Amino acid sequence: MTPFLWRVSAFTLGGMFTDGYILGHIGIALGLATPELGLNGLWLGLLAASTLLGILIGAPIAGRLADRFGRRRLLAVDFAVIAAGALAHLFVTDPGTLLALRTFMGIAIGAEYAIGAAVLSEFAPRRSRGTLLASLNGAWIVGFVAGFAVAYVMREAGADWRAIFASAAVPALAVLLLRIGSPESPRWLLANGRGEEAQAVVERFYGGGYGLEGLAAASGEPAKRGLAELFSPAYRTRTIFAGGFWACQVMPLFALTIFLPQVFEALGIGTELGAEMLVNGMLLVGAVTGVIAIKYLPRRKLVIVTFGIVAAALLAMSFAGSFPVWFGIGAFAVFVLVASAASNLEYVYPSEIFPTEIRATGMGFAAALSRVGAAASTFLLPVALEKFGNMATMALLAAIAVLGLVISVLWAPETQGKSLDEASREGAQ
Repeated sequence: MTPFLWRVSAFTLGGMFTDGYILGHIGIALGLATPELGLNGLWLGLLAASTLLGILIGAPIAGRLADRFGRRRLLAVDFAVIAAGALAHLFVTDPGTLLALRTFMGIAIGAEYAIGAAVLSEFAPRRSRGTLLASLNGAWIVGFVAGFAVAYVMREAGADWRAIFASAAVPALAVLLLRIGSPESPRWLLANGRGEEAQAVVERFYGGGYGLEGLAAASGEPAKRGLAELFSPAYRTRTIFAGGFWACQVMPLFALTIFLPQVFEALGIGTELGAEMLVNGMLLVGAVTGVIAIKYLPRRKLVIVTFGIVAAALLAMSFAGSFPVWFGIGAFAVFVLVASAASNLEYVYPSEIFPTEIRATGMGFAAALSRVGAAASTFLLPVALEKFGNMATMALLAAIAVLGLVISVLWAPETQGKSLDEASREGAQ
C-alpha cells in the first residue's frame, strides 16, 4: 500500500462512513422532530424511506455519468452537495421541506454508492482488492452505529433535532478535503483511449517504475455503456444477480435494525438502550468478520451459505413467541451477525463483475434496486407487524432470504483471486 492508495482508501471508506452516519441518526432525530412538526405514522414512514428512495434516483444517474465523463469530478462534487445538504437541515420548519431534503440527501448518497466502490476497485491491487472493497460495508456500518451513538449523546445533551441532522456535515467536509485534487482512474482513461493520460497518472501517483501492464487496453472502438449493455446477453445474468442478491440482503437487515423498538416488542425483548447498543455491537462484529471471511473464503460459497443461515435465523424468529425470550434474542443475534458479515459482499461483487466501461453504471443499478427493496421493507415493516403479527412478518422476510439464495445458486460467479479484468469479463454470459 502506497501513501496514495491509503489516501484513496481513506476517502472512499470515509464516504461510506458518512453515508451510514446519515442513516444511523434518523430514528432519534425523527423522534425529537415528531412533536414539533406534528408527524404521524404516514409522515414517519415517508421520512424513513425517503433517503432510500433518493438513492434509487442518484445511484443509476451518477453511475451513468461516471462511466461517461469519468470518476474524478463527481468524487468531490458529490460530497460538497452532501455537506451543504446536511447544513441545510438547520433551516427546516415543516415536514414537506424535511422530506424534500432527505430525498435530496438520498440522491447524493446514491451517487457515492455508484462512484466510491468503482474508484476503489480500479485503484486497488489484486491481493488487497477484496479486503478493501469489503471494508466499504464495514465503514458504512461503523458510520451507522456512530450516527446512532452521536444522536443519542446529542439528544441527552439537549440538542435540537436539526443539529443532529446537520452533524453529518462534519465527516462530509473531512472526506471532501481528502478528495480535492484526486486523479482520474487510469483504467477509465485507458478504456476511453487516453493511454498517455493514464500513464501520466500512474507515474505521478505510483512512481516512474510502474506502467499500464495488466490493465485492459482500449479496443479503438467506442466503449459500450449504459443500461442497455447491462442487459445485453454478455452481462444480463450478472446484472440480475448483482441487484437481486443485494436487495435480498438489505431488505430484512434495514427493516429490522431501523425499527428496533417495534422488533424487540414483537420478540418480547425489552427496548432499553443496552439492547439497542448490543445489536449495534453485533453489526460491528459482523462487519469485521465479513472482511476476514472475504479475504479467505470463495465469494460464491460465502454468499450462498450466509443466505441459508439468515433464512434459518429469520424463520426461527417467526416462532419466538412460542419459546423463552432467550430464543428470540439468540435468533436475532445470529441474524444480525451473519447478515452484517454477508453484506460486505455488496460492494465487492458489483465492483468486480462489470468491466470498466460499465462498472459504475452496474454498481449504480445494483444499489438502486437494493434500495427499492430496502425502502419498501422499511416502510412496510411496522404495518406488517401491526396487521399480520410477528410470525407472518418474519416468515416473509425469511422467504426473501430464500429468494436471495436461489439467485446466488443460479448466477453468482466466482471472482476470488482473479484480476479485475479477468473477474469482470471471464464467464460473462
